[in-house]
Amino acid sequence: MRILLIATLALNLLVEAPVGLMLTFAQDPTAEIMVAFWSRNYGVAVLAISTLIFWVWRWRDDLGVMTVALGFLMTFHALLATALIASGIQQGGAILHTVLAVGFIVLFLRRRSWCTGEESPVAT
Repeated sequence: MRILLIATLALNLLVEAPVGLMLTFAQDPTAEIMVAFWSRNYGVAVLAISTLIFWVWRWRDDLGVMTVALGFLMTFHALLATALIASGIQQGGAILHTVLAVGFIVLFLRRRSWCTGEESPVAT
């Protein structure tokens, strides 16, 4: 499971970070203002999702932290895959998000196999 965790979080970073940077900074100057606004806002959100590996890595064995992180990532990728599949465009994106969704769902369901709950960022 640890290899799947590392691979899935790394793939999330490698897929989402470049897309987030592109959407945030590579704007078409002739684009309609609302399209550019939506694109930039979505790009910032994607950058936040791509960096989750850095925020949770220290607590990757903590059940509470991984429940929230994996739950968030599986929901994001499952819903985005569903939207892309329903729209019928961006088949590559649909496939990548489906793969990530399945990986995060498996990790979410199996998180107790490696999480101990001994470390916690909110320990008293």
